Amino acid sequence: MVEGKARGVFRILNMDCTSCTRAISRTLYKLDGVIDVSFNYITDKIYVEYDPEKVTMDDVKKTVKKIGFKIIEF
Repeated sequence: MVEGKARGVFRILNMDCTSCTRAISRTLYKLDGVIDVSFNYITDKIYVEYDPEKVTMDDVKKTVKKIGFKIIEF
């Protein structure tokens, strides 16, 4: 991991389709400090690369919950 970057791993419990992933991605990319968002559909996990100086894992969780998804941090 490059200095100034962190990576969070989360499980989304009700992520059912590509529309869900697009909604989550669009919403997370609006957060200042989110660098990259990727998904593993088989495990329902998302990987969020972010700048911990600008955004926290709690910010990520709150943002995803606001749009109606259940999220668990690993």
